[in-house]
Amino acid sequence: MTNEITFDRRLEMSGRIGIEYWRGLLPPNEPCLNSSSVLIFPRKASRFSVSLKNANSEIVVTSSQMLFLPSNKGHSKLLLSPHGEVLTLFPTQQILDEMILENNIPTKRKMDLSKFFVCKLSRWMDDLIDRYRFERLQNHGSPKGCPSFLEKQIINEFARFLYADILQTTGEIIGESVETPLLKIMDWIEKNLFTEIDLEVLAAKLKISVSQINRIFLAETKQTPKSFIQNWKLEEAARLIERKDNSITDIAFICGYGDLSAFSRAFKKRFGLAPLNYPRSKTSG
Repeated sequence: MTNEITFDRRLEMSGRIGIEYWRGLLPPNEPCLNSSSVLIFPRKASRFSVSLKNANSEIVVTSSQMLFLPSNKGHSKLLLSPHGEVLTLFPTQQILDEMILENNIPTKRKMDLSKFFVCKLSRWMDDLIDRYRFERLQNHGSPKGCPSFLEKQIINEFARFLYADILQTTGEIIGESVETPLLKIMDWIEKNLFTEIDLEVLAAKLKISVSQINRIFLAETKQTPKSFIQNWKLEEAARLIERKDNSITDIAFICGYGDLSAFSRAFKKRFGLAPLNYPRSKTSG
């Protein structure tokens, strides 16, 4: 089994903002030196520890936060949650200079961009990041100006965080609103998807009964929790098969199947094809 289990990885460095998207189980923990500034956004239930070279600083960044690192800042990321997903943006100096100018930031405050900065996300920024990833990496029919428009919105929202004493942040801050029972259940399942999920433990954590969890799931998803979790794992298995980075046996083990024949039966029932016959991408990455 490889040290890194990758479900999805995209990299596009063209334009005024480069973008990298990674999702998997064990990300690389290799030191890197970014030549441009970096905005790091852990997604879903991910938690990363970011170590800064020559600063003796270690920052834990969660999915409700973003981290800004100035250019030429050596760092490495270590996954702290069972499942990782992270979107990284690389804004050019030009677009950061425009941000300062267009938001009427005093010239002396430009020095703030030479320091690392971590803060909670707003709902608006969270939505912008998801939309930008979709338009930039997935929606090939997106109008040409759409990503550029979203880039402007993201950078200006970043300015509202960095210069909160001057600018007003848009929207509600994540973590300040009350989550619904379903969102709490889904968050816990995502954090523990690749471990043995015990609904009794979840029920105790949320101070509700297992029968209540079942009722919530049936009402909201039309599936039982067991069926929902199994389908989610099989969808991830299909993505791993497409990438060709792991053997079928390893994929079955990763997704919680100790028996290869049981995995094959479940996979064929879900997708109509045995794992060995499932189409694989010509290239991975």
